[in-house]
Amino acid sequence: MQYTINQFRKEAFKEVYQVYEVFKDFFGEDSVDLQNLPNDSEILDAFESFDIEESEYEHVYNISDDRLTTLIESLGYAKPFILVYWPRVKVTNENDKSIIIQDLYAKIELDAKGYIPTEDSGFTLNRATYPMEQWVCSYLHSHINSIPKNDTSQFKSPCLGTGPIIQTINSLRVSISEGFDETKWMLFCHELSLYVTVESLEGVPYKHLENVHLNKVLSSYGKYNEDYGLALVYFHRVFPSEKLREFILYYLYNGHLAINYQNGVFKVGMSYFDYMIDISNSFIEYFNSHFVNEHIAQRCFDNHVLYHSIASNRQFFNPDSSGIIPDVSEYVGKKVCTFKDREITLRIIEPSKEEPQKTTVLNHGLAMYILNNILKIINYRYTNEYTRQQGTAALPATIGQRVYYI
Repeated sequence: MQYTINQFRKEAFKEVYQVYEVFKDFFGEDSVDLQNLPNDSEILDAFESFDIEESEYEHVYNISDDRLTTLIESLGYAKPFILVYWPRVKVTNENDKSIIIQDLYAKIELDAKGYIPTEDSGFTLNRATYPMEQWVCSYLHSHINSIPKNDTSQFKSPCLGTGPIIQTINSLRVSISEGFDETKWMLFCHELSLYVTVESLEGVPYKHLENVHLNKVLSSYGKYNEDYGLALVYFHRVFPSEKLREFILYYLYNGHLAINYQNGVFKVGMSYFDYMIDISNSFIEYFNSHFVNEHIAQRCFDNHVLYHSIASNRQFFNPDSSGIIPDVSEYVGKKVCTFKDREITLRIIEPSKEEPQKTTVLNHGLAMYILNNILKIINYRYTNEYTRQQGTAALPATIGQRVYYI
């Protein structure tokens, strides 16, 4: 039979082209690119090695069926791959938190017969555009350990956890698959399109999207403790002593403090972050209902009774202490990949100049003082009575039971 170079290439790698057609149908031709097949020069060298002669027509070659098989086998070293491109992806987790990533590429490596090689992870990821905060936090995707800053063209293997895409990848491997299977490749495309949009908290991501932040954590805010510092001194600089007791009573009646009974003791039954938000909101409500003097409000901030913060990822960040913006000039413009015969280079977007949304939070030490004293009073007055009513034998020591909200 007679073949042009391109006709021969499509015959030699017909299974690869079949896979590519599935990707084009699923993602759209503009969003996928097939690369790394032998070029014209390599194919001509193979023709010369096997004495394949040009026919009477220019650039058309006579190839017998026997020679065709031998030629195809000689090109079995080829390692083609398909690139898939997303200009914008919204990655969301189970907390309904999300982040936008830009210019994401997935690379799916194949062998010469269109299978996923046994040693491959199935696909790898890379990106060409990063907002500054994502670059600083080395956030490529939640399930990639870091940005390949030393080699921006490196595609990195994601953590696949126990997701369904693993079984689909395995079913397409050279050692298992039995020829081209359009349905399985369509399923792979579908699962890949979903995978890149999800941060699975259950799967323990390398990078939590809610941690992508340029601001530093607000000092001392982070966990329950008995470190009160100078909190009472600060409070009494602004308010008379009786106002603290008044606020505690206000919080007990109007807040949402959750208490657990566990191992014979009453304990706080909510996370540190939720407690701090709850008591801070209650203090603001209390202040607004009891004071109208703006000067006193400013004194609360000046004397560290209240702080401005940014609440993100169930943490409190200092809005006035953004991290140092690094010099990224050595990275900008470096090659990431080639797509549709166009060189794709790295781009890093400067951080937004917009003022971040602030949250008012109560002094950590004051919040701890109030909580620990509430728990001491409850345990002193009510533990024995509660134990007598419930019967300690009916409550195994490992059980934690939420008994009420104050």
